[in-house]
Amino acid sequence: MPPDQSNFAKISYWILKYHVVIVAAILLHYKIMEPETQTQTMDVDDDDTADSQDTINTQGLSSQSSESSQDGENFPSTLEGFGYRFDEDGKLRDVETNGPFKFDVSNNRKYNQEHYEALGEVIERHVYDLLVEECHLEKVTLPVDAKKCEPTSFIFVSDDAQTNKNKLMILIHGSGVVRAGQWARRLIINDSLHSGTQIPFIKRAKEEGYGVIVLNTNYNFDEQKRSIRGSESPEEHIVYVWDNIIFNMPAKKVFIVAHSYGGAAVVNTMSRASDSTLQRISAIALTDSVHSLYSIRTRRFPRWWRKVAVNWITSNQKTDTVLYMKSDNDCQLRSAGVQKHEETSYGAFEAIFKYFSEKAKD
Repeated sequence: MPPDQSNFAKISYWILKYHVVIVAAILLHYKIMEPETQTQTMDVDDDDTADSQDTINTQGLSSQSSESSQDGENFPSTLEGFGYRFDEDGKLRDVETNGPFKFDVSNNRKYNQEHYEALGEVIERHVYDLLVEECHLEKVTLPVDAKKCEPTSFIFVSDDAQTNKNKLMILIHGSGVVRAGQWARRLIINDSLHSGTQIPFIKRAKEEGYGVIVLNTNYNFDEQKRSIRGSESPEEHIVYVWDNIIFNMPAKKVFIVAHSYGGAAVVNTMSRASDSTLQRISAIALTDSVHSLYSIRTRRFPRWWRKVAVNWITSNQKTDTVLYMKSDNDCQLRSAGVQKHEETSYGAFEAIFKYFSEKAKD
């Protein structure tokens, strides 16, 4: 760990300290949200809520849902096998009828759910492929010094991140079944890749001269359910990537986009970071973050947080309308122009890049 990152060494203690507060914040957040009406989606909201996580294991769903509850047959391993494809607009379409996704494929509710989850895993791999083939990102293995047979995770990094001396953008998804490159699986399946993935952010960032890093904070265990060193939790994943990869990158200005619990993970790590770390971060864009500053007792972090962070939340107000401050210590709240939690990253897209451009001039 670099000398000026020593404060991160105690992160496990503070993660435990914040745990109760963050869980309470998540529960409160979703309690007050307007219920959604879903017609073509899974029965349980798997976007990124704490109580809807199918598993924290990135591969665990395969072993749990690959067997049909009706006849014991394995689900397909490709989109074509499921009878779907993504069209030129990034919308999931039936290969025969060109119709949208249908959740009810049988009269067995459990089977329909398992079918949805298995399709979600295929889409997860499809998004990984798009990050490499379409966005031209490199898949980087974690830990960086992984030993033979040690469980590993990975992130995605743009080819110029190691040389870009100006700007670096870090993308952090929420909790639940989402993985690197995704904002919301439900949006990918029921709307499009454009609204449900981080691909538009990656492409726009590269166009505007940012290096890009896509984190994978929910990939904490391998298929044998072995804990992955440095990625035991979202917070530890952020710390490990910062200490071992981002710290050595030359970018003078770092910009972070974090959705839902991703915002809480940023608070939980950066509130314990050194001054030199905080000085590198020019701006933080949160989308319906569920973070809390309740347990932070120092004045240093809230003062810095108010200067760099904005939280775009669900609202029927025009996008980027300033709403209010959650508290005197917390960041400004602005409208994402949408009323569904999982749509806030997509809704605030233009506003976020405008904000980053302004902060880049500071």
